[in-house]
Amino acid sequence: MEKGELLGELDTELLGIQKERAEAELRYLEAQYRLSRDGFRKEDIEKAEANADAALKSLTLAQIEEKREKALYALKASSKEKLDQAEWTRKSLEAQHASAAAEARRVASGNRPDEIQAASAQVDSSKTNVDELLYRIEKASRIISPVEGIVRSRLAEPGDMTSSSRTVYEISIISPKWVRAYVTEAQLGMVRPGGKATVITDTMPPIEAKVGSVSSQAEFTPKTVQTAELRTALVYEVRLIVDDPENILKLGQPATVEFASEASK
Repeated sequence: MEKGELLGELDTELLGIQKERAEAELRYLEAQYRLSRDGFRKEDIEKAEANADAALKSLTLAQIEEKREKALYALKASSKEKLDQAEWTRKSLEAQHASAAAEARRVASGNRPDEIQAASAQVDSSKTNVDELLYRIEKASRIISPVEGIVRSRLAEPGDMTSSSRTVYEISIISPKWVRAYVTEAQLGMVRPGGKATVITDTMPPIEAKVGSVSSQAEFTPKTVQTAELRTALVYEVRLIVDDPENILKLGQPATVEFASEASK
């Protein structure tokens, strides 16, 4: 596969629904911001003033009714329950009138600067949410090969559930190509990063290589390694960069690496 090649895509149906909902919320908040910024229409101001006037008239009638009930109660011509009801109605309408009058003043004077700033901040936050969903749909849902290489195994099938921590493909990098070799402590002195080496296989011509790195810690000989002397010994891993434009060497292929006059499989 090539670097940047599309390997798969995640299901984005749910994300698409979330994006539509986020875009609708953004349109609502933008409308609220414009209303907050531009102020109220003349019709809105007149309506708020009319509501305040209506509340005042209702309050005036309630005050008259309460006064009448007090007079009747003093003459024992009305009950205490009716007087209490009239008083409660007057207090309730006082609160309604105060609220309507405050709303009329707010509409007439417009919103405060901090209210406009708060509305603008809500719009910015909603835009960020939409942008995040767009990124998750258009980019984060696409599995793109980060390197040029060969797919060794596919670990997920269409329809499987996955997560950001799950491996979907195992890819072996072919450029640059690495060969791992293991040397003993006695051979370690002949290996230097940047030094030249030769990779030899049973069927192909020798291939030139360069030492890329040498392990700083010893380890026991891996089971997959066939050394010249099969024995339990401490060895050091050496990684070599191989110039193999024709892709002669294959994954897992055993080879012999020569450093100067010594060899290690």
